[in-house]
Amino acid sequence: MIFGAGNQYGPQFYNLARMSLFTAGLPQSLGATTLDRKCASGLTAVALAARSIMADDADMILAGGVESVSMTRLPGLPDESWRSQSVIAAEPDAYMAMIETAEVVAERYGVSREAQDRYAVESQHRAAAAIEAGRQAAEIAPLPTEKIVRAKDGSETGREEVNLTADEACARTRAMRRSAVSSRSGAGARLLRKAVLSRRQCQPAVGWGAAHTTSEHVEYTRL
Repeated sequence: MIFGAGNQYGPQFYNLARMSLFTAGLPQSLGATTLDRKCASGLTAVALAARSIMADDADMILAGGVESVSMTRLPGLPDESWRSQSVIAAEPDAYMAMIETAEVVAERYGVSREAQDRYAVESQHRAAAAIEAGRQAAEIAPLPTEKIVRAKDGSETGREEVNLTADEACARTRAMRRSAVSSRSGAGARLLRKAVLSRRQCQPAVGWGAAHTTSEHVEYTRL
């Protein structure tokens, strides 16, 4: 297993892929690795899994990404004391948040707030249309979980069992470059394997990937 997670602290620390292996009931003999490349963590995990298969390091790898902003952006998390002073001395902006880097990019390349809002609204409309048309039905799975209810000051006021079947709707886009569902949790995974394994087992694949350095294809299946 190779999984990506950007906030590797709180409930997502201590090699989250390995912890997920336990809760999924998979054999403990399987290896599991968690990587952090912020917003590209899940994509990087899938890419590394494909490269490992093409290099004959593995025949089959479960790869994907997971993030729970609502469980990691709690009061006191992250703690600024975690930052390395030697890193800050070498590069003062090393710990700049993604929303701040987005502001730098917007200013550098002249991307206006209006252009960002238009893009955000169009993205929401496309996602809603795809879901309504059933194009993502096979990729959206219900998730039973416990919802923590908090007051405005962040204190916990109660808990309730919920079954998440769809993202909550949002009537308007929020702050600049911030996702309208940034406080939600989500995860996605793909099972990557050598094409020859699918042919032997007579199992169809969802997609194909190939590199110029190898004649062996890598298949992936959505989970």
